[in-house]
Amino acid sequence: MLFAKSKPFETLYDHSINTYNTGIKIINNLPFDDEIKRELKNNLTLPLLFHDIGKSATGFQDLLTKNKKWGKRHEILSALFLKKFDLSDEQIFSVLMHHKYIPENNLIDLSSRYFKYDIILPYDDFDDDEEEDEGYHETYLKMIDEFNQNIEEITILSNNLLNYINYPKNSNNLDYKLSAKEILSKKWFYANNDVNKWNNQLKNMSYDSRYLAALYRGILMSADHLASGHIEIPEMLKNMENYHILKEGHQKRPFQNKCENCTNNLMLVAPTGSGKTEAVLLWLKNNFKPYSRVFYVLPYTASINAMHQRLSLLGTSDGKITNVHNIGVLHSNSLSYYYGLLEDMDEDNKNDNKKYTKDSEKDISKLSKMASELSSLSREMYYQFRVCTPHQLLRFSLRGRGWEFFLSEFQNSIIIYDEIHAFQPKLAGLTISTAKLLTQMGAKVAFMSATFPEFLKEKIKENIPDIEEINLNEDDPADRKILDKKRHKINVVSGNILDNLDMSYILELLNDNKKILIIANTVRTAQKIYEMLDKYLYENSQKYYELTNKANKANKSNKSNKYSKNNKNNNKNYDEGNDILMLLHSRFNKKDRKDKEKRLIIEDRTLLPDIVVSTQVIEVSLDIDYDVMFTEPAPMDALAQRFGRVNRKGEREPANIFIFSNQNSKIDIYNSERVQNTVYELEKIAKSSKNVLSEMNLLEIVNTIYKNGYNEEEERSFTEGLNYKYLVNFKETMVAGVGKDWVDELIDNSQSRCQVLPLEDRSEFDRLIENNDYIHARDLLVDMKYNMISNSKVIEKLKKSNAYVVDCEYNSKIGINLTKESNSNNCIL
Repeated sequence: MLFAKSKPFETLYDHSINTYNTGIKIINNLPFDDEIKRELKNNLTLPLLFHDIGKSATGFQDLLTKNKKWGKRHEILSALFLKKFDLSDEQIFSVLMHHKYIPENNLIDLSSRYFKYDIILPYDDFDDDEEEDEGYHETYLKMIDEFNQNIEEITILSNNLLNYINYPKNSNNLDYKLSAKEILSKKWFYANNDVNKWNNQLKNMSYDSRYLAALYRGILMSADHLASGHIEIPEMLKNMENYHILKEGHQKRPFQNKCENCTNNLMLVAPTGSGKTEAVLLWLKNNFKPYSRVFYVLPYTASINAMHQRLSLLGTSDGKITNVHNIGVLHSNSLSYYYGLLEDMDEDNKNDNKKYTKDSEKDISKLSKMASELSSLSREMYYQFRVCTPHQLLRFSLRGRGWEFFLSEFQNSIIIYDEIHAFQPKLAGLTISTAKLLTQMGAKVAFMSATFPEFLKEKIKENIPDIEEINLNEDDPADRKILDKKRHKINVVSGNILDNLDMSYILELLNDNKKILIIANTVRTAQKIYEMLDKYLYENSQKYYELTNKANKANKSNKSNKYSKNNKNNNKNYDEGNDILMLLHSRFNKKDRKDKEKRLIIEDRTLLPDIVVSTQVIEVSLDIDYDVMFTEPAPMDALAQRFGRVNRKGEREPANIFIFSNQNSKIDIYNSERVQNTVYELEKIAKSSKNVLSEMNLLEIVNTIYKNGYNEEEERSFTEGLNYKYLVNFKETMVAGVGKDWVDELIDNSQSRCQVLPLEDRSEFDRLIENNDYIHARDLLVDMKYNMISNSKVIEKLKKSNAYVVDCEYNSKIGINLTKESNSNNCIL
């Protein structure tokens, strides 16, 4: 018997059939017309069935059954085997390259990391008078010999596979024994020593040929991955008739009606809280075609998570997420997010959904495996809907690793870009150029924002064809009502927030049961504000004093048992504090950040923390509604996002917003000129008779501060992204089988960021790793920039990770504090 895998063992026949069936289902679910699907199925049937036939070699079988080393590429034999069927170069290429990429250099790397190309091609000094086999690498000849040693079993297997697809009987008499021959011309692999690394493939292969090779490869790789994991592909939608965008009884607003009837690409400008998300989803529903892929693109991880849950509730009646297999999340922390989501589902469904039951350490392992599976599937051809960062689409357009998976998905796809104004200029340029490329491939795109500067709208219009701009109409009474809505009273306070925050007034608001939001531009400023408030309220609020003492007592008890293996609460926030004051910023570990965000999305508004001190992470990440805001200065478009977290629906009287004129940090977080101009414009509103800000005022201020567009440096960066050669010349630069390593660096920003483990959490981290609970272990890490960590604080670098153990104070109230040494004595050197 021939095996494909071990641990557990799976026969080569079973894996081949599973891969074939998975591949056919993938093709059936593609957004192509029926004729193209038939052609794909015809051309990929044999590659899918025989992609792993090379594993029949005795060396590979000994690897599985006797644990002997082999170290050769079985796909070489599979491709050579398929040459017997007179397949095209593109079909052979897909099998030959379904595991490894072509290296991005002019030298053929013989290390195990890359495919050993030279063993499948004749030596350059090959003489026609020599025996046929003598011109090939000895490794290649040995592989062929090991394959032929199992020829009897291979013949039985091959005939059974061909019978499975009813392959013509007269072809079943093929001689399956292999002999050495060139599998593909070196023009597919080798680069010339000139400016264009891939001159050979680009010069000698048409775009259509390179496209087919990459398309076949992507489908085959995804089918192999999914079949290996025994993943059942979910049914995909042909239409969205059962998806109800608006709540029952809700009347569409005029701009929502326009979006629903729009069949062009879309640019939507609508205020926060007006229903713009519903509007763009109505546009999506109208433009959805059978098996369309949908990508909802957002700039921040937390907002992606929130949108994923919002989209997951479409079409449900009870408001509970019960199916996580239709909509995927694609960002760097998706594994941790999925685990938390599955935990929440377990709590909701423990009585009637035994699949998610979690009563023991075994079940933690089970949930971890499920979360890992769901996260990895986001990069496969699995989900029909995906919520992601813009970088993930750049992974395709810039040909990062895995780009072929997306190649077949963009025809008739729908891409929604939310809040593109928040992108850095180069990212905005790359994104618009990618959107332009996707429209050329048959996709439809939408850009939406509450505050779209005119200059950016013009740049989009210049690059995206057939784009229809939809705004609220001043002459329409319903739209005018939204534009005239006055949700906020503007107050400009001279000086910075640390010196001029009125603590007694905050206590007065607190006693009046107001929900208060305080936003700083930097983590350190936010931490200082929190510490000031914590001290002031402890000394001046009896309720705060009592709750703090009670929480401290509970924390002390929990900390003493923190590392106990039998402590059932060791995954809970042991430093929760009280429900009056909370701090939120980016330098909490993932576990504490998730706990805090959960506390902010609770439906019962009375249970929200009374005072939240935060950084910009709150701008677009959470759908919350507070009563009063104190904020450091920022450009108007950023402030608009912050304002949207106060009196969100405008159903109460205008809420007070206090903007401090000066930033506390000496480092400019934003463009200083735009900040100054914003404060100047807001001061004019503050000095007016009613000091209220309408949505019209807000848009006018945004366009005023951006009236000159990007500055010189920003414009240069934007243009560089917009005109990036791999995007503008996609067809001319696309090389099948090449995935660019530097794209991952661009996407993950790994050169400037790292993970930090506070020393005091090292024991807990090690305990979790020892128990194979890697997700909870990673949740103890804090994401930071390299340049924020002093070398003197680094204790060690964790093995096989971009994470460092640092001797810094950390607690779940204030996060990591880089200005203080921890009290830990167990330094690891």
